[in-house]
Amino acid sequence: MLPQPARAATRTRTPPPLPLPPRAAAPAQPPSPPPSQTPPPAPQLPAHPTAPPAHPSAARTLPDLRH
Repeated sequence: MLPQPARAATRTRTPPPLPLPPRAAAPAQPPSPPPSQTPPPAPQLPAHPTAPPAHPSAARTLPDLRH
């Protein structure tokens, strides 16, 4: 009896994890559109760090470091 319930617990523990990720992704998507109006600044901030490297100014700093 004990081993059976223990096995059932492990089986139930495995299935929950799978549905959890999908649920988190689903809620994240709906809120994304509405808050997207305010979040735009947030995404842009992370994008800035990536943009500088692409900018010519970043290229100039790269060669300087090499020198």
